[in-house]
Amino acid sequence: MEKVKELEYLQNLSKYRADKEALSQGAVLSQHSGVSVHQDKPKILLQSSELYQLLSKNELLIRISRPLLNKTFDHFTDKTHLLVLTDSQGYVVDLVSSPEILLTCFHGGIQLGACLSYSSYGTNGFSVAMQENRPVTLLGQEHYCNTLKAFHCAAVPIKKDKETIGFLSISSVDARDLL
Repeated sequence: MEKVKELEYLQNLSKYRADKEALSQGAVLSQHSGVSVHQDKPKILLQSSELYQLLSKNELLIRISRPLLNKTFDHFTDKTHLLVLTDSQGYVVDLVSSPEILLTCFHGGIQLGACLSYSSYGTNGFSVAMQENRPVTLLGQEHYCNTLKAFHCAAVPIKKDKETIGFLSISSVDARDLL
């Protein structure tokens, strides 16, 4: 009963919650893209020259964001958080966490060059933030793929001169961390 009250509290608290329409639309987009709820990795993962091009193209975004990501991560007492930076299309260009979490992410396909759009990994914080072009929070059960349901996330667009140039997400296994 305590868990139910906690989830109700969390769902009603944030003005950045993904609304039911966005989640429903996300499920449809995910299905139409051939994403399975049982999928354990993103469908799209850049390799070699494509990855190099992605990182080169986003070098300024990465260089400016990296110190902020590190500083943010250093403030967490619990080192199980994951900070992910993507470009405007949802391709991962940087990740910050503990070595253990990064290794787990790597084995789950969350790594440099992974695409976190609806068409690659279904409904998740990045895909909803990209679709809505606004900050969003998702509770674990709101993710489309089962492998992501253990995580809660908050994702925000990064803008330069009103143009979205990337997205940042903080993920945690504890939804209270996103408050």
